Amino acid sequence: MYKRQVIDDDKSIHDTWQIKLLKHFNESDIIHLYKESEIQRFHFNKDDFVLIDYDLRGHRFGIDYILEKKFKNTILVTSNFENQITLDFCNAHGIKMIPKNIVSDITIITE
Repeated sequence: MYKRQVIDDDKSIHDTWQIKLLKHFNESDIIHLYKESEIQRFHFNKDDFVLIDYDLRGHRFGIDYILEKKFKNTILVTSNFENQITLDFCNAHGIKMIPKNIVSDITIITE
């Protein structure tokens, strides 16, 4: 079974996703990564579901990891959702994006 990863440098975002994801998935299926060093060491499955922040406050951005790791099931979670460059990138690569400021209002629906 594939995992669900939350990649963000903000603990409050992790806490919010954890509450939402635990309604549908086992805790052992949810992975939390906070730092670039954790992302680099983690072995990703391309079919995993990944919620990734745009600005990880490091040398690289979430979109860099999306391209490098070739994530298939990714949602970019960002405060930069109105930035035209970010919008164009997501459209060009078929990446879904949600504004970070609405994470607490999101309802997760599983198939």
